[in-house]
Amino acid sequence: AGAGRLGIPHELNGLLKVLSFEQLLEFAQAVGVRTQDADGSVYDEGQLRQLFCMHFEARTSVEDRARGMSAYPDEQVLFGSVVTASDAYGRASSLEYPVLALPKLGLQFLSVHDYLLRCFELLRIESASDISSDIQDAVGRMQPQATFENSEEVHFEGWTRMALPIKSLTITDVQRPRVGEQEPSCVRADLIVDLSGFTDVICAEWDASVRPRDVLILAAARAGGSVAYVRGCKVEARVDDNEGAGERQFRVLLDCAQYAQDIASSNGVYDKLNVAIRRRPQANNFKSVLETVRALMAAPPRVPKWLEPTFLGYGDPSAACPKLASTTVSFGDTFVSADHVRATFAEYAGVDFVDPFASPCIIEYPADTTGTVRVQSSETQRRNVQANQLEFTPIQVRAIGQSMLPGLTLVVGPPGTGKTDVAVQIVSNLYHAYPRETILLITHSNQALNQLFAKIVDLNIEPRHLLRLGHGEEELDGDERYSRAGRIDSYLERRTELLSRVQQLAESLKVAGDMGYTCETARFFFVAHVRMRWEQYKKNGGNFPFAAYFGDQYVEGQESQCFNELQLLFDELAEIQPFELLRDHASRADYLLTQQARIVAMTCTHAAMRFGEFQKLGVRFDTVVMEEAAQVLDIETFVPLVLAPNVKRAVLIGDHNQLPPVVKSPGLRMFANMEQSMFARMVRLGVPYVELDRQARARSSIASLYRFRYQNLGDLLPSSAFGAGNKGFKHEFQFVDVGEYNGQGESEPAPHYFQNLGEAEYVVAVYQFMLKMGYTASQVAILTTYNGQRALLRDVLARRCPDSLPRVSTVDQFQGQQSDIVLLSLVRTTRVGHIRDLRRMT
Repeated sequence: AGAGRLGIPHELNGLLKVLSFEQLLEFAQAVGVRTQDADGSVYDEGQLRQLFCMHFEARTSVEDRARGMSAYPDEQVLFGSVVTASDAYGRASSLEYPVLALPKLGLQFLSVHDYLLRCFELLRIESASDISSDIQDAVGRMQPQATFENSEEVHFEGWTRMALPIKSLTITDVQRPRVGEQEPSCVRADLIVDLSGFTDVICAEWDASVRPRDVLILAAARAGGSVAYVRGCKVEARVDDNEGAGERQFRVLLDCAQYAQDIASSNGVYDKLNVAIRRRPQANNFKSVLETVRALMAAPPRVPKWLEPTFLGYGDPSAACPKLASTTVSFGDTFVSADHVRATFAEYAGVDFVDPFASPCIIEYPADTTGTVRVQSSETQRRNVQANQLEFTPIQVRAIGQSMLPGLTLVVGPPGTGKTDVAVQIVSNLYHAYPRETILLITHSNQALNQLFAKIVDLNIEPRHLLRLGHGEEELDGDERYSRAGRIDSYLERRTELLSRVQQLAESLKVAGDMGYTCETARFFFVAHVRMRWEQYKKNGGNFPFAAYFGDQYVEGQESQCFNELQLLFDELAEIQPFELLRDHASRADYLLTQQARIVAMTCTHAAMRFGEFQKLGVRFDTVVMEEAAQVLDIETFVPLVLAPNVKRAVLIGDHNQLPPVVKSPGLRMFANMEQSMFARMVRLGVPYVELDRQARARSSIASLYRFRYQNLGDLLPSSAFGAGNKGFKHEFQFVDVGEYNGQGESEPAPHYFQNLGEAEYVVAVYQFMLKMGYTASQVAILTTYNGQRALLRDVLARRCPDSLPRVSTVDQFQGQQSDIVLLSLVRTTRVGHIRDLRRMT
């Protein structure tokens, strides 16, 4: 019998029945099971067996409970009172704010598991709100009706392009649980849906949009439009090759924890599912994120020891933060001149240049401002690369310096204060100062990541050390490709180029054979011929053996530089050799991520989605640099920090005075405080931060609108830098009261879909006036506070000026971007609406 049977009460009871009472009594005394009551009376045989079962019963561990949670919200979560109350929170006419049965995200947590459990519940409810509306919309459009022969059977009289009737769902493979687990390790099923009667366009949509790793929602619709059950599945593969109208067969993976619960309850749910619903790929990211959080709960992550107390909200808030006093920091090319260094450290007693100024700079900080700053410099050779030309402010230099030290660095960047430039310089300095370390670069959006990554590409960084993961890489400008596939192709192309140069070198040395056949033969050629000739030349002198190879580029007296160039050629081939030995793409991609890339960039969502993959590969990151940190959910900030156990530095750059992470459910946002980012939580806990204090984005008069939100926000540029005023406008900014248009102000054609036709017409008229004054569409951005008004503005612009369309966006989506001139439509005329939040001002 397996040892695991001892923890199951009825199994253990059956095993003990073979023992006599005397044997059972002796056994109980031997293992420490109580045999007498308080009066000294000996328990009978049945009582002893019951005590044995209670004593050895296996208790469900925290990890087991975590593994038993389904990543897909079921019908009880989707249509339960919690989701309904959370969606309606604060929207009643009486503006009631009741207490909800929800966990909250505060400033402190009992443990990492307590934090993860709260985040898991809140994330599942947030995803349930969108899934619930998608299911109700799809089932409502399909119009399920009872059949005439059997009232329990359903047929569909309507249709929708996002959902299809399920013809059959067959469980095909249920694999045994892993050691120590109760749920099956994998549950596969064959799903057949019916596309009969649909147009070729809709059939093509399903064929293109339902791909491996996509999520489908399966529902059991009842006659009348109600839903009895909801389950989720992940597409593993498509197993048919049909085209056009007809059946489609997919092999899908069901949630193992949910399947185990369904089998235990014997509800027959998988025979009743009759609707398959597809969703946008971005909307299905919830599943991967929830699975990551569940995995973290099942095996608690190793939070860096230096970060854990601060993360949980206990102890000294500054304990995890680095201090510049009495430290030595490599600043790279941060400084542009000796005067820049002196201006930066003007608060200290003096600046002592040990060497004549040259980049890179190494700064030795004194214990306090009464001491002298020591500056050491050494010249470096940089070919075809432009060094930093930005003259960073003293506060920016402080932020860069702290980020070089181990620990947690928070950088608060008001609008226009150069957060991105600071982040780029931090990455550059870390790359050059610590050549054996790896940097993880994280942002909230692909657009912000591409802007940051594009600036890093222009630095003095080897392209082979850069890797961009996730969608959006194709939007990067330039010839280089930085995705996994792109980097592998670049390595193989570079291999061909370098091997041809090796063959040219062999021919110049009159060495017979194909020395440029592989990286291995090239390495042998270097050891047996190139290095040997160089050592003989250094020992005996004579003619330079590689002069014929370099030709006109060879200059007498630069033999060492020439050999160093050859050394670099063969060293690069040695780095490329693994891609020659590894034949399949997956192995090459894994090697690239774990051994070659030193700067890896991805969004926080991609980090959560690929967490398990990174853990299996043992990816190592020494530094995590996160921009837009104030717009990232707390849990999405946490995941990159525990992606690798050896994180030494965490640099979070953001602005908690701007918009927080997007949380659609009002109850989760206001009651559960889910919109609180980890960045904002750290600031509220009192963790020290560096606040950038000079803005160069807006005129001083415009910046004064939000200057009060910050401690000491000044202007980097004088007023004279902006020159003359804006053509055609009397004021630098102004507010215009647009009255009712045709007797109407704001309108609401759909719930929370606000529009204002009068404002839309007025804004477009101003834009047309600006075009006649000589402004271009690229100089103007039209912003609004509601999606409905954005759609209306685009319609009016398409009719009025279709050939010169400006950027049209909502205030929330435009955060972090800039434009020369902004036209803003506030829409509301009866109430203030959600622009009452001061964070939208910045």
